[in-house]
Amino acid sequence: MLQCNIYVMATAMRELVELKLPPGRTLASYVAVKRRQGIGWRRIADDLHRDTGVMVSFATLRRWFPERQTRSAA
Repeated sequence: MLQCNIYVMATAMRELVELKLPPGRTLASYVAVKRRQGIGWRRIADDLHRDTGVMVSFATLRRWFPERQTRSAA
């Protein structure tokens, strides 16, 4: 039986994004810098797609980085 686990897929996608970012750059730092600049989630998703070639929805980014975590990750 084929089983789909959303958490495994999310982890794989997040790992792929991390691999596509420049060496030494993490997705958490990428998001934190942009949020500190006042950039919204939709634009961050668009920028991430442009910078990595991986399409991640703004809703997924918000779920991965709750606002209080993003602001304190600075």
